[in-house]
Amino acid sequence: MTISIPIFILAIIIGIICLWTGFRIKGKQPVFGRVLSTNSQTWARFWLTTGWVIIIIAVCYILFMIILHFYLSI
Repeated sequence: MTISIPIFILAIIIGIICLWTGFRIKGKQPVFGRVLSTNSQTWARFWLTTGWVIIIIAVCYILFMIILHFYLSI
């Protein structure tokens, strides 16, 4: 459990950096639900999707670690 917290924090930081990169590239252009016409829109969608996926996986990871910790402590 002690190694889980730094991994969780690192994953959240990486996810936030990916989201920040995606939003900087995106600007005010919509990138989801449309056919992308430029390379920068494609990269914006990639970084936004990557950021959300990393954050969701990190949250699932920490929830699994908390449940496992309580299960093993019984």
